[in-house]
Amino acid sequence: MKYVSSHILRGQIDTGTYNGSENRIQLFDGQFDTGFKVVEFKISPVQPLSNHDLVSVLSTHENSALGEYDFSNQEQVAWAQYGIWHDTGLFAVRDDIIDEDNMIVMDLWINSYTTGDATQMNYYIKLDKYNFSSWEGALSIVRNQSQG
Repeated sequence: MKYVSSHILRGQIDTGTYNGSENRIQLFDGQFDTGFKVVEFKISPVQPLSNHDLVSVLSTHENSALGEYDFSNQEQVAWAQYGIWHDTGLFAVRDDIIDEDNMIVMDLWINSYTTGDATQMNYYIKLDKYNFSSWEGALSIVRNQSQG
């Protein structure tokens, strides 16, 4: 496997709703000998001075289970949470977990959830691009779809 370059993806999505086409991040270039590894995943509310709690999941296939982390699901590759509550004395939490063994050959999906009113969420994803043999790419696709 040969490192090629790093890419930054950032944007906003609606929380608490799911639309597979809107939550899809297209990475697939038609080749099975290139892939991306998620190395950083951060989320935050659009208005960080308000009370918010957010959770988000990156997965290799559509995942309509909003706000549910499933570490046994091979399709889920990164998880992030953000919470801040000013009215209780400024309590804040920010955490992310990334499966260090992830490799995305096809596309990536992002979903998010909040227990409050639906709002928008910012996301920041850093990906490293790699070249490898076609059989390694096929193996990554199979692994991303396996059930553990």
